[in-house]
Amino acid sequence: MKVKIHSVLIMLFFTVILLAACEGAKKTGPQGESGTAPPTEAPVSSEPSAVDIDSELKGEKYQNMLYRENGISVRFGILGEQNLFEPESEIPFYAEITGRELDGSEARVTFTNISLRFDREHRFILTQADGEKHTYTGSFSASLNGVYTLTLILEGDLRLSFDVGVVPKNQTASDAFLYGVQPYICRAYTWGSGYAVAGQTISESEESILNTIGWLGCNLIREDGTVWETMQPTENAPINWIHMDRLVKVTSDRGLILNWLLQSTPRWAAKEEYLSLTEPDLYWSVCPQEEKWDTFASAVAERYAKEEHIFWEIWNEPDWEFFTGTPEDYLSLLERTARIFRAVNPDLLLYPGGLTVVNDPNDFRYKDSRPYFKGFRRLLDEGLIDTYAIHIHGPFNDGFFFNTLNEMTAQAQEAGLSMSGIFNTEAGLSESNQQVHAENLMAKILYTRGHDAKMYVQYSFRAFPASPEDGWAIFDSSLQPKKAAIAYAVLIGKLGQCEKLFTLSDSRSLFADLYSDGSQSVVTVFCDGRQPPATLKLPKDRKVSAYDMYGNPIEVGDSVTPSLAPIYLVFDGILSRDSFSVD
Repeated sequence: MKVKIHSVLIMLFFTVILLAACEGAKKTGPQGESGTAPPTEAPVSSEPSAVDIDSELKGEKYQNMLYRENGISVRFGILGEQNLFEPESEIPFYAEITGRELDGSEARVTFTNISLRFDREHRFILTQADGEKHTYTGSFSASLNGVYTLTLILEGDLRLSFDVGVVPKNQTASDAFLYGVQPYICRAYTWGSGYAVAGQTISESEESILNTIGWLGCNLIREDGTVWETMQPTENAPINWIHMDRLVKVTSDRGLILNWLLQSTPRWAAKEEYLSLTEPDLYWSVCPQEEKWDTFASAVAERYAKEEHIFWEIWNEPDWEFFTGTPEDYLSLLERTARIFRAVNPDLLLYPGGLTVVNDPNDFRYKDSRPYFKGFRRLLDEGLIDTYAIHIHGPFNDGFFFNTLNEMTAQAQEAGLSMSGIFNTEAGLSESNQQVHAENLMAKILYTRGHDAKMYVQYSFRAFPASPEDGWAIFDSSLQPKKAAIAYAVLIGKLGQCEKLFTLSDSRSLFADLYSDGSQSVVTVFCDGRQPPATLKLPKDRKVSAYDMYGNPIEVGDSVTPSLAPIYLVFDGILSRDSFSVD
């Protein structure tokens, strides 16, 4: 008997040790996706009585998920104006359920973020005996920034999930730098429900999109407009101004710059000799007949050129497949348009469509971009355009970005142009891994601002119900955020009111720039993720608050070694370049 008791005690002893080791490992936690231990929330908890039935709703219903099958109907969403919430704030959800067969069954709503090891849930019993629709409401909250998943779990393992973002709301960025997105509001106006926000009317979509943009703090949207053919489907038809009048007003009311992409040719206005040079469904890329374009441009200028909040971008990527014609054709169109608009308002801001500079002559889209740069130089000298623009898609951490940028810079300089003060009016990355997506995009934005450009437009802003699998987008078709949306909000929150003061390091081993809003200094730190990183040494006599790409606090020592994922170092007061050194 003593032997058995002794054996049992030994087994209990080792069990306790094993459990303690597991708990220790749990506290240490997994490594963050960028290689550092992530911040974590409190442990999992279940709150069985925190769901109300058919109570008065605390806000408007924002539907994210809809299920209708086998006599069961479920609408699942949040109560609010967008899928973004302040840290520590209430995140209210609702589940609108019809289905008598669910009566008396248990339901759960979970609220999770795997990378932050965050897991909450509410359990409740469904009351559906009368077969009527009943609404179940509850709420969660989170203290750390990130993308959190709400999941409704019903009997039979029916699961409906959607994502919300937790990140502070920003004030609109100052005009020191233009932080833009391409939200395609006009496509919601004119292309049908497949291009509105999922489950929303056109008016609701417009409101949700603008609310979300306002939360990020963006100060500019780039729109391809209700294109010429939509505004004037036949040559003899009057121009329909309804949709653009609406967009001009709502952007003005919201304090947003409207970057109007004036482009696209109706079939009836295209130069006949060029139609055979492109695919039949790309007729809109064909250079328009001069007289017909000039008549349309004059009408647009007469109606809108005096609107101070509109920037005019003339065509999109004219050195690529989106313009079928010669460089001379495009430069003539650009010059004529500039003269038409400046005759109405000499002080407006107008510039050519962004160049892509496709370098490979074997690429079917290849055009020599040098004539465009030379033409821009002449038009700048004549005061007809204000700047020029470029587009660089793809990842930051490979050769394509820097090779393309170097070629653009060489061609611009050959034409006597500077890269300072230019616009990057379209840049993005198609990537399914959200962490990789966010890292590359934020590095590109910070590189653009750190190298003295004046605008960055994130492409794309949202997916469409008609094409929901969009690896470019930072929000899905219901405006549910991806990680890049949280990171972009944090970037604008840290730098949106700041002026750039100095560059501390400008190598692919370490990019570091110093910004200030007059009371604080913010240092951005990242690298290309490929080169052996350098080290930024911090001032020893100054307290620093450090934040990861998502705005969550992290610990740093006397120096920082960068990765592709940017970090932000915040100091009180204004620091000098000499406060830092690079090792």
